[in-house]
Amino acid sequence: MIASIKRFTVYIGFAACMFLVGFSGMLEPVGKLLVVFFKSYTEAELVKLNATSFINQEGLAEYVIGLDPAGSDFSGHDFLLSQSGVSSVRDTAFSNWHVIEVEAGIPEHVSALKKLPQTEFMLQNRGLWLCH
Repeated sequence: MIASIKRFTVYIGFAACMFLVGFSGMLEPVGKLLVVFFKSYTEAELVKLNATSFINQEGLAEYVIGLDPAGSDFSGHDFLLSQSGVSSVRDTAFSNWHVIEVEAGIPEHVSALKKLPQTEFMLQNRGLWLCH
């Protein structure tokens, strides 16, 4: 019986304290703090999302391209530089994988590279690949 009276007192006391805190305006600073936290959190997520874009700082689109070598003397780096629209080529830690830069907004260059018989795959370089 005494335990139920204590529990009832705690429930009523807690509810009364919450009412007094809410009525006195103490919840407004907490709400403002939550808004500031939410704003900073969403801005940080937006920065993180923009960092994973495949468009680099120069406005060029980056792609990871895997090539099937056509022989032992095949140089993927030189082969890709000779293709139209390719601005630069970076080698990766994986053989026959390269990071290329093409001008963004010109899908003809990308589709032409994908149609090459040496191309095994071509993916947007989002900055999350292990080949950097």
